[in-house]
Amino acid sequence: MDTMAIMSAIPSRYIHRVHPVAAEDFFGGSRFKEILMRYMVNATLIPRKKANSDEDVDPIEVMSNLLKQGRSIIIYPEGSRGVPGVMTDFKKGVGYLVKQNPTVDVIPVYLDGLHKTLPKGKNLILPYNCRIIFGDSINFDSFDLEDIINEAEKAIHKVKLLVE
Repeated sequence: MDTMAIMSAIPSRYIHRVHPVAAEDFFGGSRFKEILMRYMVNATLIPRKKANSDEDVDPIEVMSNLLKQGRSIIIYPEGSRGVPGVMTDFKKGVGYLVKQNPTVDVIPVYLDGLHKTLPKGKNLILPYNCRIIFGDSINFDSFDLEDIINEAEKAIHKVKLLVE
């Protein structure tokens, strides 16, 4: 639901250039799911783990290549769904991406109440008033990995305050 909500806010003339990033093992578990994700949602399916050998696909490299091609990506820096409505610490992926692509705009997005429309483990979409709040592009003062992650987390909290 999160991806669909964000994608619905993007002007149609740009939508083909936006790639939600999704875990290959979950969203590509079957051929049907994989086709649905790639062709209906324009998702880029990636492995959850960093490459350990030359044969493995490095998820950061896949995302970074999209950015270098002038594409936009939608990532979830927490790394998984977690507890609905509770934000957890960001994984390092957002830091690596910003470090490799320092000129790319990073836009924080806060989704308020969306977890109530499709509760984890349920198959029925429930009606609920939700909000999507887009923040300003983040200006990173440092390109140290931990600083990037901390600035990104602060930016999301700042956008969240607009709701409260």
